[in-house]
Amino acid sequence: MMQRALLLIAGLLVMLLGVSPHLAAGDTPPLPAAYYGSVTYDDGNPVQTGTIEAVIDGAICGQTSISNGFYGSPNTGEQKLVVQYPENIPGKIVCFMVNGVEAGQSVEWQSGTSVRLDLVVNKASLPKVPAFSPNGGIFTNSVTVGIDNIASGCDAYYTLDGSDPTLSGTVYKTPFTLTASGTVKAAVYDSSTGLWSSITSAAFTINKAVGGTVRGSVVPQGLSAGKFAGINVILLSGSQQISSTSTLNDGSYQMDNVTEGIYIVMIKSDKYLSSKINGVSVSAGSTVNLSPVNLLVGDANGDDMIGGLDFSALLSAWNKSEGQSGYNPLNDFNGDKSIGGLDFSLLLQNWNKKGATIP
Repeated sequence: MMQRALLLIAGLLVMLLGVSPHLAAGDTPPLPAAYYGSVTYDDGNPVQTGTIEAVIDGAICGQTSISNGFYGSPNTGEQKLVVQYPENIPGKIVCFMVNGVEAGQSVEWQSGTSVRLDLVVNKASLPKVPAFSPNGGIFTNSVTVGIDNIASGCDAYYTLDGSDPTLSGTVYKTPFTLTASGTVKAAVYDSSTGLWSSITSAAFTINKAVGGTVRGSVVPQGLSAGKFAGINVILLSGSQQISSTSTLNDGSYQMDNVTEGIYIVMIKSDKYLSSKINGVSVSAGSTVNLSPVNLLVGDANGDDMIGGLDFSALLSAWNKSEGQSGYNPLNDFNGDKSIGGLDFSLLLQNWNKKGATIP
């Protein structure tokens, strides 16, 4: 009679708690306990995915998965973290491992109960979260992605299909190239502890270029490396301007989505003679890499030739420094913020030379 009553209670437990006590023939173990709740880090952010294990006296007595910061469900008949213990011994403590890290909460195991227990994990005990470079965005044709913030002795695993990284997935070794849009996920695994970092993700949108790309670089005479920004680069079809850009600090430039055709690349900047590259042929989806262009300095008056007028302008600012009356940056050919012998030397090197706009 007693055994039938226990079996009846077990059936009710299945209906009410969503658990299934596996009773062996002729055996009447205590009914399991069931748990559910939220899972967060100690900074308040949710633990998005992973596994929770319930441990009593060092033995795993139940486990369930994490979904969007929660484990189990308070609803009748839905899955919970079921914890079965073979004996109904008062005072047994259930500890909880979240993705291999012990949560700060525990509970006394009581047969047949359903308990909400919100778990909090110390984030400092986990490997650092990896970082993408670049961290997502919109790109043309392709983008090369690196993964940073990987501690020594750890490995980063990543996926390209939006799924969570696992040990059976791809180990990051070197930057990889994306040619199609998608979500990249990564996590760091520490083999010495068996712990995973939180998962980081980034969305990449790859747009296919309708035209080609023109790349090149400019080296302005007299300036130190790393100070080459701001030089104008203009794409011309005949005399019509099609596109324009400016150089970066290293002197590089790039123009994307250039319609198929043959162009002139004109390069201009104050106090420099202009230069141009003729016959730049661009086709859809291709990249044209142009040779570096050396810009000659000394055109103080901006007429695209170097001569007496520039010499006169230089003399008018002789021995002047930035902040003094009479100083003119257009006469400061080497960019050292003062006018003197070095600027005169550069002027003489290019005496009587003309830029690309002069026939």
